[in-house]
Amino acid sequence: MINFVIIGGGWRTEFYLRIAKAMPERFHISAICVRNAERRRYITEKFNVKVLSSLEESLQKPFDFIVNCINKEDISDLSVELADMGYYVLSETPVIKKPKQGHCYEKIQVAEQFHLKGTYQALKKIIDTGVIGNVNHIQLSVAHDYHAMSLLRFLLDDYEKPNLISSHILDDKMVRTHGRIGEFAEKTEEITHQQNKVYQFKNATAIYDYNIEQYFSPIRKERILIRGQRVKLKTIRFDI
Repeated sequence: MINFVIIGGGWRTEFYLRIAKAMPERFHISAICVRNAERRRYITEKFNVKVLSSLEESLQKPFDFIVNCINKEDISDLSVELADMGYYVLSETPVIKKPKQGHCYEKIQVAEQFHLKGTYQALKKIIDTGVIGNVNHIQLSVAHDYHAMSLLRFLLDDYEKPNLISSHILDDKMVRTHGRIGEFAEKTEEITHQQNKVYQFKNATAIYDYNIEQYFSPIRKERILIRGQRVKLKTIRFDI
């Protein structure tokens, strides 16, 4: 049995609650700490669990590690604080803002799951067979920021810091139809932003091209292009 504490009551917290609910024989939530009273009530009612407001009280029961799901502005500082106190931390992103000496970073792991998804595992297996030859270029439009960089490093098997060649943010006028909660009752036309970056890795170039709307929009879906010496791989997802 894996016992863990959850800190935070946002959207990402609910994923861990659903996991524990679906597999109670493997996962047990020792405590949940949420400081926002409204979110405490929401989680209590939706998942039928006791939610605490005090971090100190949440750490009283035995557990194996802490899942840090608080807001992106404070998540890094809290992870470092908990690690320095001797706790193991599984942190949502972003993990560490600016690493400094003297902290127990080895106790912190990042909850980065994109490279474990079936599509990307399958692409990596194809690459590793050598059938497409050495990969010399990737165009990635499936996730934002650090998630995208994690995927690029995984697919290229290159974990050194790449050189940033260029970076642009472009306006993308579109009708917003979906979000985290599902389909919007009212669809509105808005100007969104498409971020485009070109990187030079050791043996390949890469283009990161992403609009945050792609996570939920049926008209802005993910796509990948991988060019090898012999074969080009291309994936596009259509939901319309």
